Amino acid sequence: MGLTGFLAVIAISIVLMLVLIIKVDLHPIISLFVVALFAGLALGMGPLGTIAQINKGFGSTLQDIALAIILGSSIAMAIQDTGAAKSITNFFVKLLKGKNLELAPALTAFLISIPVFSDITMILTAPIANVIAKRKKMSMSTVTAYTQLGLNLTHAIVPPTPGILAVTLLLGANLGMMIMWSTIVSFAAFIITWAITKKWTLKEYIPPRADMSDGIEEAKSDDINELLVHEKGLPNAFVALLPILIPVVLMTIGSVIQLNVVKDSFIYNFAGVISDKVVALSLGAFSNVIIGYVYKENIIRANKEIHHDADCKFRSIVLNKWVARGVAASLLPLLITGMGGAFSSIIKAAPQIQLLKDALGGAMASGTIMAILIPWLIGVIMMTAVGSMTTAGMTAAAIMAAMGPTAVSPLVTCIAIGVGTMMIDHVNDSGFWTTCQFFNLNVKQGVKYITVINAVGSLTGLAVLILIALTGII
Repeated sequence: MGLTGFLAVIAISIVLMLVLIIKVDLHPIISLFVVALFAGLALGMGPLGTIAQINKGFGSTLQDIALAIILGSSIAMAIQDTGAAKSITNFFVKLLKGKNLELAPALTAFLISIPVFSDITMILTAPIANVIAKRKKMSMSTVTAYTQLGLNLTHAIVPPTPGILAVTLLLGANLGMMIMWSTIVSFAAFIITWAITKKWTLKEYIPPRADMSDGIEEAKSDDINELLVHEKGLPNAFVALLPILIPVVLMTIGSVIQLNVVKDSFIYNFAGVISDKVVALSLGAFSNVIIGYVYKENIIRANKEIHHDADCKFRSIVLNKWVARGVAASLLPLLITGMGGAFSSIIKAAPQIQLLKDALGGAMASGTIMAILIPWLIGVIMMTAVGSMTTAGMTAAAIMAAMGPTAVSPLVTCIAIGVGTMMIDHVNDSGFWTTCQFFNLNVKQGVKYITVINAVGSLTGLAVLILIALTGII
């Protein structure tokens, strides 16, 4: 089989995935398994070889990210119960002095989505976004555009979110440096996109969801006290941010230290321990337990009002329920990511991948811009087809891993792939429908304020990445 046949198999696999998920309504996990099986057989790996490769890809992916996903989800459960998300939003309301308040839930989502899967972040921030929209009489077109942009940017680009974490590990980029530079690129893309698209989002009024804003009075002025989310006993902003900041800061600082000290020295090894993703996220989760004991009343109240479990003991909540709910929330993303890794493994292991490397190798080695545009474009194509940033990113990473060294670092390639998966977020993405549901949008409005805004974010992120890469800093 030649290069044309190889590309045809990938294209047919993607179409088959779409048909199975959208038309047949087959579960995404089984759909990915069927597609991986088809691709392996079509590429000549044989039945036993295909199954072996699927098992290898599935197992190695879960081995790398399973604990990170579970710990991140557990952190999200605690953030919900302590009221930390509301505290973070209030912090931004004060910082913004009551102006441009669509940025309050947006920046909250931007931060929370770094260690937490995007669908869970959406659930945490949607009630806050609807309340602020009602209180400030803002259109949900504006609030939705930037809340979903904030959470999708860090979901697509910044580890330890599962998909981009798997991409980072697969391509061998330094995790700490990846966190730092991807945060810079994603924040710059967010601010630029907001600045150039805000007037467009103000052209129509979409009311907030009634069930999320009932009883909320419209503010009569720009007085900050009228705009804050009021709830008794909320933690202060620094405490609320700790479970998110601890893992991010540890992974970044540890990686920076390792780059600047003698390998295998005590400091090098210590930095390796604290920057390990599981250790760092575990410390973030442990900080939630300490915070929980300080804000015990909030947690008991949340367990009664949100989870409808009035009889549960406090100790059981912080030591058991948070983990149990985190595991339940992370199970689907975990298995989809694992099966996405299996499909990616089939592509990476295909003997025809060398033909693709030969075809694109010259372009990838010819200069910085082409070496960024190619992984970005592969990310765009994969996301357009499969509708999952995680699956799209991992498939793109498998293709790029087979290419070998390029004119840019693995770190730049990872960010380019992540930015590419932002480009076309449309109706084949479950997150699209979740956002429309929680933010009171119809399909047409969803395309305008999710698909279009994410596309602008992808293009601005690409431009920022190219400019940084051309300086030779990364």
